[in-house]
Amino acid sequence: MTGKLLVVDLDGTLFVPRRIHKLIPKKNLKFLRSFIDEGNKVIFASSRSYQFSKKLQEELDRPCSFICCNGSQVINENGEFYQNISFEREEIKNLLESIDNEYKPKLFLLYCEDHHMVITDKGRLPGLFKFFYKFANRIQFSRKENYVLSNDMYDNELENGIIYKATFFFGVTKKKRNHAIEVNRYIREKYPEIESVWSGLVDEISPKDVNKGTSLKLFSEREGISHDDIYVIGDGGNDIPMFKEYYQNSFAMTKTPSVVKKYAKHTVNRVFNLEKYLLKGEN
Repeated sequence: MTGKLLVVDLDGTLFVPRRIHKLIPKKNLKFLRSFIDEGNKVIFASSRSYQFSKKLQEELDRPCSFICCNGSQVINENGEFYQNISFEREEIKNLLESIDNEYKPKLFLLYCEDHHMVITDKGRLPGLFKFFYKFANRIQFSRKENYVLSNDMYDNELENGIIYKATFFFGVTKKKRNHAIEVNRYIREKYPEIESVWSGLVDEISPKDVNKGTSLKLFSEREGISHDDIYVIGDGGNDIPMFKEYYQNSFAMTKTPSVVKKYAKHTVNRVFNLEKYLLKGEN
């Protein structure tokens, strides 16, 4: 294959600066289209669901590929699944029960085959907080992701559903954010049979050895893309595996937390700033 592959995270990366009615800001969109039109490829790598990611292809109006749910699903530009890995039901059920008993998260979120997200609060959140959660999701506008807040449906998905990723949330304060970092570190040590990452205010878990780095490597092998032709950009803990794997061509957003930014070689303010590196040949 000739040309380059650009791997782009979504929240905090591609969607910066945020717009109301469009997913991709105008300058980012123009750059990505020019990049693809010159014979290169783009793959969006995100913790979001495949159902949500389909919106990106419509807005980009160019062929693109996807890494969804932190790598559980890998889909090429023709819609072919290179990877589609879910948890073993008993494994995820027992694991989330253990995490619930030990850490008491405020919310659990499941990314499933039949739903974008299924959420439970285990009866721990007051009605006012639920109202603000719905409001916060609604004002995401084009970036909002469909969800169902139901304890019964959550239990049903654990018993019968196909689950690609699980997320748990502790709170919005700085103290809760630091707690999420500590819990992620502890989970990685205690539960080596899963993949765990910290991403902002939440911890995310995926099946063993499933992350953006390993899934990107699988994609590049299937597509015949050279390691040196792969460029990655992101801002979260779930981007660290691909920063490590493709360090020489790794870019973190300027506002990336320092605990994540240290793994990337370069920093940029916006995705479209990569134009001078990838299309104009500047160092």
